[in-house]
Amino acid sequence: MPPQPEAHQYLPVLNDRPSYFRYLNRRPVRIAEGEIAQMPTRSTVSAYVLETSSPGTRTNEALASGGVLTPIDETLSCLRRADESRPWALVELDSERFPTVYTVLPTSLAAKRISDLQRSSVVLDRTWISSSFLWQLWQHVETSVPEHRFSQITFEHEGIFSHRPVKPEPDREQWGHNAVADGDTPQYAPDRRKTNLKVAERISVLRDIVLPWRDHYSALSSIVQIRVPAYGRGGYDVFHDGRFSNRSDSASAFRDLVRDVIALYAASTATIEEDMRVRANRPFGASAAFAGLPLYMKFSSPLDTQTFKRWIATFRRRNNRFRLWGNPLFRGPSKAHIYAVDQHLWQTVDLEISTTHLRAVLPERTCGNVVHRLVTSVQRFVDPAVTVYLGDQTYDTIIQDASQRAWRDRGGQ
Repeated sequence: MPPQPEAHQYLPVLNDRPSYFRYLNRRPVRIAEGEIAQMPTRSTVSAYVLETSSPGTRTNEALASGGVLTPIDETLSCLRRADESRPWALVELDSERFPTVYTVLPTSLAAKRISDLQRSSVVLDRTWISSSFLWQLWQHVETSVPEHRFSQITFEHEGIFSHRPVKPEPDREQWGHNAVADGDTPQYAPDRRKTNLKVAERISVLRDIVLPWRDHYSALSSIVQIRVPAYGRGGYDVFHDGRFSNRSDSASAFRDLVRDVIALYAASTATIEEDMRVRANRPFGASAAFAGLPLYMKFSSPLDTQTFKRWIATFRRRNNRFRLWGNPLFRGPSKAHIYAVDQHLWQTVDLEISTTHLRAVLPERTCGNVVHRLVTSVQRFVDPAVTVYLGDQTYDTIIQDASQRAWRDRGGQ
């Protein structure tokens, strides 16, 4: 049986929005005559931004498939499981396409429940915030926050498809290793590329010393988390998988930051989907079988054959990290064709993957979420320095232009 939250980790049953955000701001709220509730000191408010391209009525249905949804007002609801009496989360539909789930559960419990909620409906998926997007967010931090303030950046890349077991040296015992007992199966550590570096420093140090290393070590191109400093103490953590964590004194300011990031993400997604619509009747290449937006990923260096084969083999599993499912057709030792199904909305995606590139043609009505997820996953697990093109523009340029427009529209810099 999976672990259950403790009593103080649930949300109280309240009647209105101001009471809930007063509670999340660590202020006492009245829940009954003579009874007061206050959020525990060690609890942290987290937000998980989901995505759906469906109208609001279907979004509500999708969310309700993962539990009991109780409306508080027009855009805010409580979410609880059918076998529990108190809500574990608030769901805000400020943007119908991007429902936001707020919770004070520990990260391990919250992540499990978000995954269950996502799997409860084909309509729901996470938002996928790529390194390119997080880099634009860092640019905003660098230009709008005093350089003496502290921020935090996490770089993460793991070459999970280049896994090779390392055999022990014949004379391993003389180096102090324990011998493998007769009949036991030796467990060898995986020999693969892995980077996990978290740096908390002043913005000036991150800007002048840490980030220039991205030009020399490609794994630092894979950013998975950035901390945006708050106006007061602390800050707000933004993660690659659509998770946000409040490390400040204000849940209200945290909510504003989440809404700002959603606006930036929505702008880039809308740009990608508009390009798909415009190109719907424009064939890609003289021999193209159908029209759509061409997606091209150029790897920074060729993949070795075994890494390529391990990666391609994962598409046969429905629960693979890319959420693209299909039966690969090999076109030689270094190229494969996959007629894949995207498990978010079950749309088809035609893929060609080789040791040097990934190519896809995205037809009209393909959800822009596919692009963000594919880029994020390739950066984390295949090639952190991959170059991505959508049509005649780079993915980085699309993210940059959309982000700048979104900041201007919301009154940012």
